[in-house]
Amino acid sequence: MNEIVTKLEKVKESISKLGTVFIFTLIARNDLEGKWDILISAEKLKQNNSQEDLTYVIEELKKEFNDDLTFLSRIVLLVKDEDFIKEIACALDKIKTSKGEVSGLKLSNITIRQMNIISSDFSGFNLTPSSSVVKKRSSKSKSVEKF
Repeated sequence: MNEIVTKLEKVKESISKLGTVFIFTLIARNDLEGKWDILISAEKLKQNNSQEDLTYVIEELKKEFNDDLTFLSRIVLLVKDEDFIKEIACALDKIKTSKGEVSGLKLSNITIRQMNIISSDFSGFNLTPSSSVVKKRSSKSKSVEKF
């Protein structure tokens, strides 16, 4: 995992052309053992999962990983105003972490079993989730362990 993280840190630096990268993280798949999703939110993303931005990110990943992306399941690009990004920002702010491994992160609709944060920068971010997110939250949310 350390080798993957080191390579992803290089990819994150190269995709900084997308402006401030708010979150660049690996999320373990619950349904596919050993597979990960990459979640990226950056300043200059105009829409979720735009083909142009996805192509750019895939090319940068292929360069760094010599075309071997077998550890990946999906690449997800989300604009910063997406509720899911706001939820992650709030959760990470609450546990006071911006980098490293986090497990058991409880969000409104899912619990993220394992997440490896390559980088996160939510400075200047409105950390108040929208009312729709607040309504979805369970009153029995579990505490988050930080590793």
